Amino acid sequence: MPTDGSRQNPGPTVQLREYIERILDEREKAQAATFAAAMRETDAKSRELERRLEGLNELRAEVVRDRGRFVERKEHELLQSATDNRVSAIERWNSKVIGIGLMLVVLASVLSALAGIWIK
Repeated sequence: MPTDGSRQNPGPTVQLREYIERILDEREKAQAATFAAAMRETDAKSRELERRLEGLNELRAEVVRDRGRFVERKEHELLQSATDNRVSAIERWNSKVIGIGLMLVVLASVLSALAGIWIK
């Protein structure tokens, strides 16, 4: 056995160093491919999240714009109360006018009957 560290049969065998380097290169290539795939997937998911965030921002802006169109409950109740009071007053007035009209019709009928009796 030689003492210089070389093998006696250097034929078709691969040296340990070359074997380890080849394995490490293959692992590095596999990891690089995995990393590239993960980066592509991350980019795709990032674009999807960006698109969804954009949609949510549009929705938020629409909600903020629409908020100005709505009336608060207290304000609505005050306005509704005032409207109800006005409607009630108009209904009372309408009832009075109808009552007065009926009284005038009855009075006109009575006067007409009296005039008819008196003229005969």
